[in-house]
Amino acid sequence: MAAAGDGGGDPGPGDGELENGVAETGLSASSGQELHFTLEVPAGASNLEFQISGGSGDADLYVQSARRRPPPAMSAAPI
Repeated sequence: MAAAGDGGGDPGPGDGELENGVAETGLSASSGQELHFTLEVPAGASNLEFQISGGSGDADLYVQSARRRPPPAMSAAPI
């Protein structure tokens, strides 16, 4: 998967590629704002786990396989 974003310059918060075991810190978003990340998962990998912790408010996590971003109909389901 390629990193999300507009493709120009350094990615902003929430527009980058995650690395296994590396926490993303210092993130914030306003109500209705979305932060997008990608993660390259090797073929045959199992037991994929995402964690959301800290902060305040209500965060939703959407995970989708083999696509950069969910289509407008949001076929991905919240976890």
